Amino acid sequence: MMAALTGIAEGNGIIDPKRVLEQFEGDLDLLQEVIELFLRDCPIRLREMRDAIASGDHPTLLRAAHSVKGSAAIFSATSAVNVALRLETMVREGDLCGVEEAYAAVETELGRLTPVLAALAREC
Repeated sequence: MMAALTGIAEGNGIIDPKRVLEQFEGDLDLLQEVIELFLRDCPIRLREMRDAIASGDHPTLLRAAHSVKGSAAIFSATSAVNVALRLETMVREGDLCGVEEAYAAVETELGRLTPVLAALAREC
């Protein structure tokens, strides 16, 4: 499995395959289940963030950014974690100048992460 995981993730810097396996203690069934949950949840959180930005619903935006950050951290997806943290911090501090750009960065990183995770789920 490590070979498949490394092959999927190698060179892309999106996830750390060794840390992912450690995080799941080698339980590939659990890994696959969590990936599938993430893939179902991700579009929902993105929609929540978009809607919250449009409506000025800062508590929902904060909650959705925090959720994305935590979910990405499960997979050691450092770039996705960092952009979600940036968005979360902006909202928490009330610094909403540039929030659309911060959201766009989250969307971009999740767009890079989801195909890697989908491929990984197929290998589990």
